[in-house]
Amino acid sequence: MQNEETISLSEFLAVDESEEIDKEFQEEISEEQTQIKLKEVGELCAKAEEQQDKVNTLAKELKEEEAKLKELLEIKIPETLEAAGMKELKLSSGKKITIVDELAFNISEQKRKACMQWLRDNNFDSIIKNVVSAQFAKEEDEKAIRMYQELLSKGYNAIHKEDVHYQTMKAFLKEQCKKNTLSTNDKELFGVYEYRIAKIK
Repeated sequence: MQNEETISLSEFLAVDESEEIDKEFQEEISEEQTQIKLKEVGELCAKAEEQQDKVNTLAKELKEEEAKLKELLEIKIPETLEAAGMKELKLSSGKKITIVDELAFNISEQKRKACMQWLRDNNFDSIIKNVVSAQFAKEEDEKAIRMYQELLSKGYNAIHKEDVHYQTMKAFLKEQCKKNTLSTNDKELFGVYEYRIAKIK
């Protein structure tokens, strides 16, 4: 790809009046009008840069505020209520704070196969979904319904993937953690992260 020549905003605003302009447009637009429009575009670019700075600042502030909220809901409120020997509290506003045990997980691509094998070895393979996919040209619907091995034998770039729906896996892991059936290694395999969070309703 050929590199395009770029100029800075200040250089753009300082375009010389003698700069050659496309002859096709020069007949319809006067030089004065062209310079006015160039100046207007330059001003709009300056506003766009200013607006981008504001967006970046707000995005950074939002991230910081979300971190503060996370600390309140997942650390400070649960710890304070626990210190008071409580797991829930009704506020004067009528709302109720409840401490809920939550769980997140993250199965890496490198560990996906091992996770599926763990489910099979422990008789939980019923939650595994098998997906076989391949790219077909137009009007090849009949070929699309053939078996995975047949697709491979015909030279199609077929993909076979085993997976578990996110919410199904989350519910499964929460249940196993509640039953205390997962070892530390099992939790590490599935990327399990357990935490408490305050729900305010």
